[in-house]
Amino acid sequence: MKKLVSGFAVMNLLAVGWAVTTALTVWLVMMYAPVDAELGYSQKIFYVHIGSAAAMMIAVLSAFICSILYLVRRNLRADNYAVASAQTAAVVGAIVLITGMMWAKAAWGTFFPLTEVKLLIFLLLWVIFVAYIILRNAIEDSGIKRAGSAVFAVFGFLTMPFVLFINRWAEMPSQLHPTVITAHDSGMEPRMLVTLLCSIVSWLLAGAVLIIVRAKIAEIEQAFETLETK
Repeated sequence: MKKLVSGFAVMNLLAVGWAVTTALTVWLVMMYAPVDAELGYSQKIFYVHIGSAAAMMIAVLSAFICSILYLVRRNLRADNYAVASAQTAAVVGAIVLITGMMWAKAAWGTFFPLTEVKLLIFLLLWVIFVAYIILRNAIEDSGIKRAGSAVFAVFGFLTMPFVLFINRWAEMPSQLHPTVITAHDSGMEPRMLVTLLCSIVSWLLAGAVLIIVRAKIAEIEQAFETLETK
């Protein structure tokens, strides 16, 4: 019970931080960040797209770590957080795909260029976590369900480096997707960079809140199930 209470306290702090940074991000996007000379106002989708992508990457990492902990220790709390992280990755990943297609249409004239290796790998990553959720709901045996979904999460994590670094690892001149921030220079106008960083923080906090809320709901459900069996 103490763990539940402390978890909700952390969640409340994160939720306040999310509300503040989200309000600030909206103001920055609408009033502070300049309008892109080439794409106009459609470029502002970029802030949602990159922010939600960052949140998904952290959710995938969280699902991986919690899944490894479950496989090693068979800890139900780790499994709860793995599931919550995977669900968050799937939901936020859908936002990444939708905003990405909107941005692609404005920038490249097509919703989903099939020659873009980075986009195809990201789609694979998202499908893995959608399959994770389907697997959790389809298998009745709890032991097989938890172990099998943990393996899915590990496999999903292994695809993430390709999403992040494929443009740097492979020389593909035909690729349209830009490298937003490099080790030396962001290549962005300073006000755009400030807005982007605030959006990323906002989305990371949103992802953390979603993970904690879903995990705590699972813990409460399990606590009630334990009481009913007594």
